[in-house]
Amino acid sequence: MSKIKLPPIEECAKIRTLYEVETQASNANEAAVAKTKLDQLLSKHGLKRKHISDILAELEKDPKYATQRSAAPPPGQHPDEMRVNCLSLVLRHIEDHVYLVNQHLRLAIALWVLHTYVFGWFDHTPRLAVLSPVRRCGKTTLMILLESLCANPDSSDGTTVAAIYQTLVEDEVTLLIDEGDNLGLLQNKEMRQLMHGGFLKGRTIDRGGGRHKRKFSIFAPLAIAAIGMNSLSLPLIDRSVIVPMRRRPHSSPRLVRLRVRDPRFEFSRRQIEYWKTDAQLNPEPDIPERLDDRAWDCWRVLIAIADSLGMGQEAREAAVALSARREDSDPVVVLLRGMRRVLGAADRITTAALASGLEELGFQWTGMLDNRPPRAIKQGELSHLLRKLFDLETVTVWPAGSPERGRGAASGKGYHYRQLEPLFDAYVPDGEGDEDIADADKIVHIGHFKADT
Repeated sequence: MSKIKLPPIEECAKIRTLYEVETQASNANEAAVAKTKLDQLLSKHGLKRKHISDILAELEKDPKYATQRSAAPPPGQHPDEMRVNCLSLVLRHIEDHVYLVNQHLRLAIALWVLHTYVFGWFDHTPRLAVLSPVRRCGKTTLMILLESLCANPDSSDGTTVAAIYQTLVEDEVTLLIDEGDNLGLLQNKEMRQLMHGGFLKGRTIDRGGGRHKRKFSIFAPLAIAAIGMNSLSLPLIDRSVIVPMRRRPHSSPRLVRLRVRDPRFEFSRRQIEYWKTDAQLNPEPDIPERLDDRAWDCWRVLIAIADSLGMGQEAREAAVALSARREDSDPVVVLLRGMRRVLGAADRITTAALASGLEELGFQWTGMLDNRPPRAIKQGELSHLLRKLFDLETVTVWPAGSPERGRGAASGKGYHYRQLEPLFDAYVPDGEGDEDIADADKIVHIGHFKADT
C-alpha cells in the first residue's frame, strides 16, 4: 500500500486546529462550523478523516508544530485558525477531570488559570488555596491540571525559600506547590513572608548585606494544595480564593482520566495566548458591594477577565458566594459567631458561661505543636485569646437583673455586650453566617495566633 501524500506542514497545522475545535469546543455552533471547514480542507487535499492521525503524527516530528507551550503571536497577528472562547475550554477541562461541589468553584479556578497569563496587568495576584479534609480528594489531580494549563508553571511537591527566589529571578512563573502541609509554614517565617508579600505588585524581599545586598521581586501567582486549613497561615488564607476539595460520591459520574500529554491542553493554552493579545481588561471592574476590601483585591482581576469573556455576572455571584464561605476558614471569625450565638439577647455574660456555651456548640482548642486531640476551651484560655487578639479585658459582671454589687448576688469575670458589639459589627455584621456555624471548623488553633502576630 502506497503511503498517503500529506499536504504542506502549514496546511496540516490548519487541519489539526479545526479538528481540535470540532472535538473540544463546548459551543455546538463552533464545533459544527469547524467540522464543515475541516471536511472542506481534507477534500481539497484528497484526504479523508482516517488520515487525520497521520497528519497529527507528522506535526509532532516538526519542532515548530509539536505539542509544546507556544509563545503568544505578535500583537495584531493571529494564525489562520479558528478562535474559541478560552474560558469555556478551561471550564470543560475542569469539569472533565476534577470533582467540585459547585459551579462557583469551577469558574473561580478557570478564571485563576487565565489570570496567570495577565496577572502583571493588575496590582494583586490572588493565591489559590486547594484544601481537603483528608487525602484522596483530588488535590494533586487539580494541581497537575493547573500545570497543564497555567502560564509558565513551576510545579513542585516541596520547595525552599531560596529555590523560589532563584526561580523568580530567572523567569516570570506560576508557582504550584503540592503537599503544602509539609512546608511547616506556620513555623517558617521567611516562607510566610514570601507567600504573603507576593500577593501585591512591587513587593520585594532583601537578602544579603552591604555590597552583596540584593532585592528579590516576589510578585507571582501561587497555588498551594494542603490537607486541612490549619497548615496555612491566616494571612495567606485571607489572600486566597479557597477551593475546598471533597471526595467524589460513588453516585456521581466517573471523571475523565487526566493525561499530561493530552494535545487538548496545548490547544487550550494556544487559545488563551490568542485571547491575551486582544484582551481589553478593565482595571477597575464593578465589584459587588458585599465583598470586603481584601476580597475586592482577590477578585478584581478575575472579574475583569470574566467580563471580557461574557461571564461577568456569573463571576460576581461566585465572588460573593466564595468570599462569604472564606470567612469559615478563619477560626477567630467563627469563634465570634459562636460567642454571639451563646450571648443571645443578654447584655452581659461571665467568661465561665461563655466558655461553657462554646463547648456546647462544639468549639475546641488545640496547640500548634500539640499532638494531643483538641479539647474544650477553658475560660482562662478564652479570656487570654480575646485580650491578645483584640485587647479586650474582662470586667466584673453581675447576674442580669440583679443590682450591681447586690447583696447575696454572685459576680464573676466576664464581658458586657457593649464591649463585644464593636467586634461583632466589624467581623460578623448582621448575623452573617450564624446559620452555618454548625458546618464550620470550630477548632481554635493557638499556633495561628503565635505565627501571625
